[in-house]
Amino acid sequence: MSENRQARPSTSSQKNNHNVSPTGARIIEAVRGLKYGEVVIVVQNGRIVQLERTEKLRFPQVEGAYGDGI
Repeated sequence: MSENRQARPSTSSQKNNHNVSPTGARIIEAVRGLKYGEVVIVVQNGRIVQLERTEKLRFPQVEGAYGDGI
């Protein structure tokens, strides 16, 4: 079963990353700069075993030959 939750902005400063674990730092790096897309964290037996980052690029100005988009 998959559960989707919306990410909420942190109330702490983004510069306060000196106490973040290496895994936490990798997650932060995966999210940083991502405008459209998703970061999937795979957990097995209570441990993070995989991190997937999918970035989507949007082209709002692109039109096809008949004006219908790509």
